[in-house]
Amino acid sequence: MARAYSLDLRERVVAAVLHGLSCRAVAVRFDVSVASVVKWAQRARETGSPAARPMGGKRPYLLAGQRSWLLARLDEKPALVRWRRSPRKCQDLRSLAELENLQSRPN
Repeated sequence: MARAYSLDLRERVVAAVLHGLSCRAVAVRFDVSVASVVKWAQRARETGSPAARPMGGKRPYLLAGQRSWLLARLDEKPALVRWRRSPRKCQDLRSLAELENLQSRPN
């Protein structure tokens, strides 16, 4: 994964924008993309700093909200338990839901 640009560079870019240069001119001067200049300037206006946001971290499971419902469904139909234990046959719980036509259930 790519690393974030340094805070020093971000601050110099934002300072150039605040001094009146266009985002395109600043992008050419500092050899960064116009989109980066725009995003850093917006972030500096919103938060007071153009610092990078944290990268990575733990992502929530896609079906975390349906976990209890899916586990109850597996308890109702014991034949489906083999799918839960064999990740090669069923890559994720979405595939299990598609197998049982569970997409149309009410929330």
